[in-house]
Amino acid sequence: MTVAIGIGWWIGWAVALVVVLLAAGLLLTVIALGRRVAGQADDITAALDGARENTAPLFDVTRTNLAVDRITRGLRGVRTGDPEPLEIAEQPSQPPGPTTGPVEALKRKWQERGE
Repeated sequence: MTVAIGIGWWIGWAVALVVVLLAAGLLLTVIALGRRVAGQADDITAALDGARENTAPLFDVTRTNLAVDRITRGLRGVRTGDPEPLEIAEQPSQPPGPTTGPVEALKRKWQERGE
């Protein structure tokens, strides 16, 4: 009977060792995957920052369109001889100010983040 009790202890220690090794292996796997995900998140953030920098000039398209429109009206006025070709009452004297749309809100957020 003492041999059976001694063998039971060895079996218990072996099972405990296997459980501890499995838990440690799983923990190390989770830590490794977490580091990998963090690295990929940094890469994604860098790619998004690059995309933001590449598309930043698109925010000036409205001003460019207004300038082209003013130039076109001016040229039309010169060509036809109209006294007021620009229709100053209808044209804004400056480009439109910031609006509250989602694109403008994102642009302001990125500018604040960059400062």
